[in-house]
Amino acid sequence: MKINKTYDTHILYAMDQYIKSLDKAVYGKIAQETMRESIQVYYNKKKQSIIGKELDSEDVNKNGELDKIIDSYTKILNHPLPSMYTGDIMHTLIQTYRIRGQYHAGKGEMKKALYDFTRAITLKPDDDEVYVFRAHVYLDRNKLEKAIEDFTTALTLKPGCIETHTLRANACLKQGDFEKAIEDFSVIIANKPDFIDIYALRGYAYFKKENFDKAIEDFTTVIAVQSDRFNAYDLRGKAYFKKEMLDEALADFNKVIELKPDYADAYCCRGCVYIRRNDLDQTIADASKAIELDPTIPEAFGLRGDAYNKKDEFDKAIEDSNRALEIDPDYALIYCNRGLAYVGKEMTENALRDFNRAVKLDPNNADIYCGRGSGYILKGALDEAIADFTTAIKLDPDNAEAYYGRSGAYSAKASADLAMAIELDPDYADTSHL
Repeated sequence: MKINKTYDTHILYAMDQYIKSLDKAVYGKIAQETMRESIQVYYNKKKQSIIGKELDSEDVNKNGELDKIIDSYTKILNHPLPSMYTGDIMHTLIQTYRIRGQYHAGKGEMKKALYDFTRAITLKPDDDEVYVFRAHVYLDRNKLEKAIEDFTTALTLKPGCIETHTLRANACLKQGDFEKAIEDFSVIIANKPDFIDIYALRGYAYFKKENFDKAIEDFTTVIAVQSDRFNAYDLRGKAYFKKEMLDEALADFNKVIELKPDYADAYCCRGCVYIRRNDLDQTIADASKAIELDPTIPEAFGLRGDAYNKKDEFDKAIEDSNRALEIDPDYALIYCNRGLAYVGKEMTENALRDFNRAVKLDPNNADIYCGRGSGYILKGALDEAIADFTTAIKLDPDNAEAYYGRSGAYSAKASADLAMAIELDPDYADTSHL
């Protein structure tokens, strides 16, 4: 991690004050001359090299310098203090905890850094910077709630700090609290409307909240300033796709491929647009290109398998599904796609086995229930088929396939009932009275 020159200036000042305090009667009597010399040597050595530049702790530690610095701070903190001591000494203690914590963090010693920052906060609970330091440690330890709490305290102590708003927003983004992330990003944009990166981050947060109109608006702002930013086109294209704006999505994915022709995900996304348009050959071409660029993407195999299903090339669909499941054995939709291929081949038990696995992995996906419903129809289990299509409709009331499948199951059931009625009483063969 980087240690800002400001922090080192603080500790140099603190050491200077500490050295001066050694000459005071109340503290000088208990001070060891060796300690004073150690600090003075450090002070003289580092004053010129640190002030005026940023110090990279990794570079410093190549020669064990960081350990020596931490040792110097530790000697200060371990030195006996009088029961009553001056403000200068208190300032020295606080600054020493602050900066030793920074150096511990620079070494990756996060537990020690956490202790030092907490001690500094205990001694001076209104120091907004130390809360930010400690929040960084919590982030490193993936304790997002504690990090956000410290960033919030820092903002209470120093309202409107753009850097802290940015840090808290990113922590909220990582936590999945997109609403709070958007609030912070909006504060930053209100104060720094030219901060383009923040529009991109807020656009991403809007996308995750499925507010696609706002996401598109933010990504459009980014693109207007940075027309070669491929990830802005990528996410805007995905937002357009979610809104069924296929022409706009296609244009954005084409632009992503123009800017970054080796980006496999862009071919997958463009393939999704093509399959929605029922352009199956182009879907297969894009999925194949994605696989060529990155054969570890299960979605590419799944997309191509879906296209093969629609072309009634069921063996190829099964082969692609198998390859996708080798990469991700818990990919629910791939089991559904393979199940549909088995339905196409009239391999009922295989199909139902895959559909059942898919339902177990993703019990709230309407498309999977539609798939299993078709498997039950093939088996002649019409009540089960109707139940699955009904579940699909409850999960997705706008799913046309579910209504169509249920109507087919009802129709087949009605035909079976009519046949039974005629078998029991041939007069029912005359349907003119119906």
